[in-house]
Amino acid sequence: MAVAVAAAFALRLPLALEPMCVTGDGVTYLRLAAQIAAGGSWFHPIFPPGYSIAVAAVHQLSGASFEVVARLLSAVAGSLVLVPAWLVWRTALGRTAAAFGCA
Repeated sequence: MAVAVAAAFALRLPLALEPMCVTGDGVTYLRLAAQIAAGGSWFHPIFPPGYSIAVAAVHQLSGASFEVVARLLSAVAGSLVLVPAWLVWRTALGRTAAAFGCA
């Protein structure tokens, strides 16, 4: 499992470090993160605050830009999603199916 998560992160990391233009919903999430980091409200009528709170917290701890933090958090979360997926697949379909599902 650790190898699969590490491989998934290794595949995502180059894209996370690639400078890209944030578009769509990402702009709102980053604005909300900046607002939270500045001590403002976390409330938004449409967008749930969890991701923005995490981005703001890591930004405060690391000092990295909101965009870099957001891309790295997405890479980590996308890699770690294999753990609960493997547990569900192992329970429902068995160990072999779970291994193929996470490969």
